[in-house]
Amino acid sequence: MAQGQRLKQRIIDRDYYPVDSATVTVKGTDISTVTDRNGNFVLEEVPLILDSIEVAKNGKSKTLPIPIEITMTQALNDRYVAWYVKAGGGFTCTYGNGVGNSSFHVGGGMDVRLGRHGAYQMGLYYNRLGLNEVSYYDGYVDIDFKFHNVELPILFANKFRMANHIIMQIGLGAFVSYTFHGKASYDGESETFNPDAFAGGPLVDFGWEIRRHWLVNFTGRFGFIESNDYCDAEYMDWSLTLGYKF
Repeated sequence: MAQGQRLKQRIIDRDYYPVDSATVTVKGTDISTVTDRNGNFVLEEVPLILDSIEVAKNGKSKTLPIPIEITMTQALNDRYVAWYVKAGGGFTCTYGNGVGNSSFHVGGGMDVRLGRHGAYQMGLYYNRLGLNEVSYYDGYVDIDFKFHNVELPILFANKFRMANHIIMQIGLGAFVSYTFHGKASYDGESETFNPDAFAGGPLVDFGWEIRRHWLVNFTGRFGFIESNDYCDAEYMDWSLTLGYKF
């Protein structure tokens, strides 16, 4: 902040994104301006005795003391709950045999902020999971399984600013799922069945949030699946997911 009649500053929100197009007014005067796309603003001919300014955007306003902290602890753009949709695919294998198969998932969820860096995320996904060479109840071992399930992942994440429009996320959590349909292929034949199977396990997540809305995530799941009659297996799944946060 320059001394005297000129005030120059930048306003960013708790995610380190610039607060653009916000109206900045010197309290008790009609002196005002609008922040640019990078959150910068300049106020000219400001009174020498100045203790606060008012920042307003989208029907919200906040009075800030002078000098202004670079990062606002209560930002105008704060959204404590945000919704997102995601879709992606990956590579799955059971422990011990190294044979891989493909996986696919699509769904959505919510992101709840717990502070400047922390977040709680919960989603609901349709997931198609492929497994090879798992145990079969009547002795077959070379089998290709396709499972269709509904998955509920729960994740606690830490977010850090990497660049002006990029936030990095590192998270740990767990998931549970219910498998409602399965297909087993072996010796050129296939058979569909109702596994009535539950699965679950820990998960890890690493990703980026680009320009506030676009999401890119690498996720690792380490789980088990237990079917009444067909198979019991421990597996790991690595997937790449693309998403959009509203």
